[in-house]
Amino acid sequence: MMAVRLGGNIRRMAEVTNHAIKRIRQRLGLNKTAACREATRALDGLAPRQCTGKLRKYLDHLAYTHRCRYRVTPNAVYVFTTSDVLVTVWALPNEYKKTTLALWKKHKEIG
Repeated sequence: MMAVRLGGNIRRMAEVTNHAIKRIRQRLGLNKTAACREATRALDGLAPRQCTGKLRKYLDHLAYTHRCRYRVTPNAVYVFTTSDVLVTVWALPNEYKKTTLALWKKHKEIG
């Protein structure tokens, strides 16, 4: 685990598996360096408990079936182990993107 300075703040840096890099390239179209940077940003993303409605129900279902930690950004769901290792990335279904974007803006204003 490393620390990195982003925007004047020191944050912990996520470890990223090769599988996660492959999935980020495939599903989000980012290169390896951008994938590591995006994983670090995803650690500060929305936790399932911060979400509401159908999005929360969807994330609770994922948590129940896969038993991992999730972070949500406006375009993807990031799957982490309990020690902040990024395992894989899933594209967020279109029906949840509008809700996620609104929650994301609110989350960024607060913190």
